[in-house]
Amino acid sequence: MYKRQAQARKVRSALAKAKGISAANILVRSRDGNVTLEGSVPEQPQVDLATTVAQGVPGVKSVKNALTIRPVGQ
Repeated sequence: MYKRQAQARKVRSALAKAKGISAANILVRSRDGNVTLEGSVPEQPQVDLATTVAQGVPGVKSVKNALTIRPVGQ
């Protein structure tokens, strides 16, 4: 369980540091190196960028991106 939480924290941290991503509404789940991104971002490019950033975190085997687009203010 700790390993799972540590992996999710690493991905969350990478998303928070990445330029061009609003990570406040992104939930990260991790199991055995398989990461799922859930929640919402304001624009489509952020959906794609979140996947790329998560894939770049050491130990991540796969990324399932379930993010939706919710424009700011909605």
